Amino acid sequence: MSLKSATKPNGSWGGTSMASKSASLSAAKTAAERVARKIEGQLAAGTYLAVSKRTWKEFREALDIKILAAMEPATKSTTETAVKHFERTIRPGMVAALTTDRVAEYVAVRRQEKRSKAEDATAVSPAKINRELRKISASLNIAHD
Repeated sequence: MSLKSATKPNGSWGGTSMASKSASLSAAKTAAERVARKIEGQLAAGTYLAVSKRTWKEFREALDIKILAAMEPATKSTTETAVKHFERTIRPGMVAALTTDRVAEYVAVRRQEKRSKAEDATAVSPAKINRELRKISASLNIAHD
């Protein structure tokens, strides 16, 4: 087998180039350094709170201050509703206690619920549950920062 037959028609081997890998590593290092500086600043200011020690109540306070206050009214309403459904269903105590199993439990409970209290009400749609999960996930990510 010749070298020419092992390469792609354009002469490249395919895969990721060394320059591309180097750029990816550089970007990851920069992001890690940025997070480290942020945590160092929080430690110096005395405002650092490890995520594993953050209560749900503290998360909700951060959510109200950092996220909901800056949202458009319709987006704010859907986010608040999603978080309230999650609280009602899961009753989280600590943010770190939110595991894949707890989220799966939330989905299972929401699938059994009706859209309203009327007798002929339909079940909550999978699309609505997915929207709620996206809102909750985004809120946790932003409040974490």
